[in-house]
Amino acid sequence: GSILILICSEFERKVKGLILNRCSSVSDESIRKYIEESIRNAFRGLKIGGLSELLGKFGSLHRNEFQRRLDENHRATTMYGNILTNRNLVAHEEGSNATMRDVRQYYEEGHVVLDYFRDALRGEGAEPVEACRRSGSALVDMEAERGGQDAHEQ
Repeated sequence: GSILILICSEFERKVKGLILNRCSSVSDESIRKYIEESIRNAFRGLKIGGLSELLGKFGSLHRNEFQRRLDENHRATTMYGNILTNRNLVAHEEGSNATMRDVRQYYEEGHVVLDYFRDALRGEGAEPVEACRRSGSALVDMEAERGGQDAHEQ
């Protein structure tokens, strides 16, 4: 179960990092600090609706591009949602029936939602979210090596 929490934590860190990096082009230090604090306060979590709303603060074109990409890949959206749903089950002590195989599949197919977010935020030519991919895959591999058959095993 802790693997789900770690994956979501890494996803959240990556989303915040992408936004703060996008805002780093502002040269006025006071304005940049204001923007960074405002983003921290505006960040409502990893749900698709929250990510879309956050992109909307940069303009409707950003939000619409994100939604267009999600609409083209419903499976990625579903797998991404499965990560969040099962993370919440674990975090609220209800437990998850997701196996490590399930979690791996959710991650491998669902993390592209972050690519869509990045692309919508920055446009073409953005750096890949490779570090997040590697981190998440490494977390899943470490959990499997520990012998965790189910995602809810500690």
